[in-house]
Amino acid sequence: MDIVTIFRSRLRPGVEDDYRRLAEEMSQRAHRAPGFVDERFYLGADGERVTLVRFADRDSHRAWAEDPVHRAAQRRGRDDLYEWYEVSVCEEVSTRHVVCGVAASREPIQETPAQEASTQEAFTQEELTGPQ
Repeated sequence: MDIVTIFRSRLRPGVEDDYRRLAEEMSQRAHRAPGFVDERFYLGADGERVTLVRFADRDSHRAWAEDPVHRAAQRRGRDDLYEWYEVSVCEEVSTRHVVCGVAASREPIQETPAQEASTQEAFTQEELTGPQ
């Protein structure tokens, strides 16, 4: 299962341009890292930033966490850019991708066998897709 990092932060005033350059560099580097799956970034109206980064496995995630250029960027963030930050690392236990709306298919949700087994324990098909 994928390893997901949830990185929440708030920048110090006046550092947005420096942050943007460093974040772009780290994003490009992460995309080239073995085992990288994807990355999403969200900015709240209150200025809180949330970045979600997924790696295919623990070893890939560990390699990224220990990457020397990434470590230097983390130090720079602590020293110069962030007012605060919080990091959570999670192991994905299930994923469901559901398409909703008028044109949505009524086909069963497709999951991997391991995900399917764990989902079946918690949900019936009707609970997942609605009445057929």
